[in-house]
Amino acid sequence: MAGTGFAQIIPLLAAPFIARLFTPAEIGVFAFYFSIVTIVGSIAAGRYEPAIAIAKTDEDAQNLVTLSITLSFLVSVLSLIVILILHWNYSLFDGAISENWAFGIPPLIWIFSLYKSLSYLAIRNKKFKSISLSFIFESSFRAGTSILFGFLSFSSIGLILGGMFGKISSLLVLFQSTIKYIRNNWDRVSFSKMLLVSRQFAKFPKYDLPATLLHTLGTQGVVILILKLFSEKTAGLFSYTERVLIAPISIFSGSFAQVFLQKISTKYHEDEIGFQNLVSVTFNRFVWFGIIPFIVFTYSTKYFVPIIFGPNWVELYKYIWILSPYIFLVMANAPLAEVLYIVGKQEKHMVLKAVFLVLRFSALIIAYFLDFTPLMSIFLFSIASVISYDIYIYIVLQTLKTKQGFTMVFLNIIIICAFVLLFNIL
Repeated sequence: MAGTGFAQIIPLLAAPFIARLFTPAEIGVFAFYFSIVTIVGSIAAGRYEPAIAIAKTDEDAQNLVTLSITLSFLVSVLSLIVILILHWNYSLFDGAISENWAFGIPPLIWIFSLYKSLSYLAIRNKKFKSISLSFIFESSFRAGTSILFGFLSFSSIGLILGGMFGKISSLLVLFQSTIKYIRNNWDRVSFSKMLLVSRQFAKFPKYDLPATLLHTLGTQGVVILILKLFSEKTAGLFSYTERVLIAPISIFSGSFAQVFLQKISTKYHEDEIGFQNLVSVTFNRFVWFGIIPFIVFTYSTKYFVPIIFGPNWVELYKYIWILSPYIFLVMANAPLAEVLYIVGKQEKHMVLKAVFLVLRFSALIIAYFLDFTPLMSIFLFSIASVISYDIYIYIVLQTLKTKQGFTMVFLNIIIICAFVLLFNIL
């Protein structure tokens, strides 16, 4: 939690400087660029990475590491071929930056995927300090180099370079902590063994890969869609809104979810009724104890956003207000996020991620064809996101067979009232 928290604080502290050095449109181009990297990078290794941490033997783990690195390298080469084809027939950045910067995407995909593989290897070897340091190095280098390039008037390229330096620095930290393990087990690697572990852990690419792709498209793909349908400025305001709201929440809920996962996993095998009650009570507390502080923080952004971020970002508070109901549900969902995996309902999880993606994308596409303003489009998107999270929470609670009718009714009344009030600012 300390490592994650400190790593999140750094970009928050850097945000006012970056907001004054870069325009919303420039940040939108950066968000678009790294969304492509994140979407492809999240599945480049076939989702074999989590298996590295749970493999029974070091030999299996080492072969899984090699398999993951090899697959991600092949995917990055394939993405280079795709970009070469697109380079001659399609404008990826619509003139916002040089199209030649697209050739930086394939190596970044490989670096992104390689980092994920090594992070699971570090978890296996209990190198938690190295994982924390990698978070801190990435945040520090990204923030520091972005600010430096901002002063040098590098526009969107400065942010992209900052992101590259941040990811490379974090990879080097993990590589330093895992290289000894890799060397010691390298002689155990062979093609036949890699093929064997690929079959042994075939459920990861079969079930987890589609679910991960759907989830990543539903989150990162939104930035790409907003930029292509509307403008770089709208994409920048949207991505910065998520940073301002989600970053503080993720410090708590992300760290909580990791610890809670271990606790409820143990509880599920020992006492199923106790497991259901624990999840139910925790969800209740997240809603009832979180709603007032969240409303106060969200409302106050109208006053501190112009002071902290500068005149180019005056509209930001409107985006924060409009997206706040959906982001509160992200926080409220923290105790429920891994429940379907624990109870063996991965197929439900995958279907719900598909619903999540379809509703969010449909909202933006409908808004585009109805010629809605960018703000009205984000409003419709927020409603669709709330509906998707509502469905997810309802299905999880139904799966647990717990009665949370009063909490859900209260929560949805608050959200409906919020949307009615928010409609007046459009």
